[in-house]
Amino acid sequence: MYGMICLPAVTKSPQRYDFYFTYASACELICKKMPFRFKNSLLFFSFQLFLLPLHRILPYYGHLMKKYRYMKHFKLWNTLCGWIAFAIATAVYLLTLEPSASFWDCGEFISSAWKLDVGHPPGAPFFMLMGRFFSLFAADTTQVALCVNALSALASSFTILFLFWTITALAKKLVQPDTLWKGIALLGAGMVGSLAYTFSDTFWFSAVEGEVYASSSLFTAVVFWLILKWDEQADEEGSDRWLIAIAYLMGLSIGVHLLNLLTIPAIVLVYYFRKYDFSWAGMCKAFFI
Repeated sequence: MYGMICLPAVTKSPQRYDFYFTYASACELICKKMPFRFKNSLLFFSFQLFLLPLHRILPYYGHLMKKYRYMKHFKLWNTLCGWIAFAIATAVYLLTLEPSASFWDCGEFISSAWKLDVGHPPGAPFFMLMGRFFSLFAADTTQVALCVNALSALASSFTILFLFWTITALAKKLVQPDTLWKGIALLGAGMVGSLAYTFSDTFWFSAVEGEVYASSSLFTAVVFWLILKWDEQADEEGSDRWLIAIAYLMGLSIGVHLLNLLTIPAIVLVYYFRKYDFSWAGMCKAFFI
């Protein structure tokens, strides 16, 4: 009897078929070993009522576990593919790196970073500190410009890394990677978007010279990725640490370039839609405050 109950739940998977067949056989064996009086009792009837829905629940549980496995594997592949995009960007930028100073402000930034001077207003003090650190790896003064340019290359590569994770995080709001092909589609979208930005003319140009735009883009990418990370864990304890990290990095970014301040409206709106019910008045207040 219990084997017949199990049959509708059996799928094409041999492993799952073996599991349900073993489970049904165990149920039948338990029933055969029970005393006759117990079989006619109300307790046995309750036992049967328990087994019947259990046969129906187990396939659904298996389906949920399959989705969980896809989600778990997606997190792993999402991290791995992000670092693959980072490696591609790093290789491209370092191979095409400007060996000396480019036009406009690059020469000023490189020399100011090397001597820890103050550049043109607002000065970009944090960029000067980072440039000074990278210039310490120069074997002689002829390689100082190359090392400061390498700072921009690595900053741009990390921007691509966080851009990949931002794309997949936004795409997950539309499509959950609970199947193999959905996961591949999400990872493909992240890879196409991040590599398209990697080889875009303006970004590539800034990635190989000693300018503040590459480092500023990194801060912008990290801050926006952090607000999406907070949005994912907003209901969990300790999620406010992401907001503290955003405030800290935004303060540091002012020492590079003011571009990062443009993310404040987007961050405020993400916080508003996550914490409050939508209303036009509330959205206007959040936007203007």
